[in-house]
Amino acid sequence: KRAMQNALHAKNKMGFVDGTLITPTKNFPKFQSWTKYNSMVISWIFNSLSRELHDSVAYADNAHDIWIVLEERFPQGNALRVQELKRDLATLTQQTKSVSFYYTNLKTLWDELQLYDPIPKCICGCTCGMAKAFIITRETEKIHQFLMGLNDVVTVVRSQILNMDPLPYLSKVYSMITNEEKYQTVASSRASIIEATTLEAKTNVPNSWVGSSNTRSKERCDHSKRIVHTKSRCFELLGYPTNWKGGSGRI
Repeated sequence: KRAMQNALHAKNKMGFVDGTLITPTKNFPKFQSWTKYNSMVISWIFNSLSRELHDSVAYADNAHDIWIVLEERFPQGNALRVQELKRDLATLTQQTKSVSFYYTNLKTLWDELQLYDPIPKCICGCTCGMAKAFIITRETEKIHQFLMGLNDVVTVVRSQILNMDPLPYLSKVYSMITNEEKYQTVASSRASIIEATTLEAKTNVPNSWVGSSNTRSKERCDHSKRIVHTKSRCFELLGYPTNWKGGSGRI
């Protein structure tokens, strides 16, 4: 219904279905013009209906009559739909989706809820600012709904926002959260790179650098025939250090 109403409003033909354009008499100067556009609107509505509904409106010659038939057959359960929308808003969470995707889903529900439960408008011309108060209340409600469904990785920024008095606009809150999401993504990517680089470095360490006792115990000097050192570290060939106290027979 909403899509059809938008299309009719866009073409300035809504008056043919809501009854504001009364069917003129045949001697009315623009009767032919009215008949032409009325038939056009009937065609639009008919083509948008499923086949099982065609018989119920096939013989109607007035767009307004078709609209009444459809409204009677599909009454608007506003209260039920409002409850469904509020339930969906209360249970919707980000989960594995991006903040942008999650926010878009929320906004879709908010926009539909606004159709069924619009903000009251002042008709008495008062200056108490009640209309503005309603808007602020609805905006604050949206902020809380948005923040409640976010993942825990933005807990710090979420707490900072809730500690602000007054709360920033919803657009500002969204901007702060998406900036934090970008920071978390970059930080996570950087940590993964560092971890991978460290692991690769450990994997490529030459075996000769690993000074385990088992490896050293198998070293054998070709000169002294001892197995505690190699020829490259043999003191008998290189000379004993000046502070050597072990004696020449122990190396």
